[in-house]
Amino acid sequence: MEQIILIAAILLILYFTTKISSKIPSKQGLEDEEKKLTEQWIITLEEKVPFYKNLNNSDRKLFENRTLDFLTGIIITGVKCEVEELDRILIASSAIIPVFQFPN
Repeated sequence: MEQIILIAAILLILYFTTKISSKIPSKQGLEDEEKKLTEQWIITLEEKVPFYKNLNNSDRKLFENRTLDFLTGIIITGVKCEVEELDRILIASSAIIPVFQFPN
């Protein structure tokens, strides 16, 4: 349990660090026209993230945008494991949920 809390805290720190500094370039290399969650990622959010499922449409769009900001600004690296797309979307959404109601 302590490890989960530590990981969540680290992810939050990383998220806010990238939001504060506009000088940090996109680490995932996405062009502006590519900065959109894929349909599969949205389906994954609907199926695997109850918080997202309970949001109204405008809050869902905000959640998707913040999730995308996280994914384009943070490199998720596995330690002795491979990080898959499902891992990336779930880690990003887990980082957004605790701070979702706070303004940018």
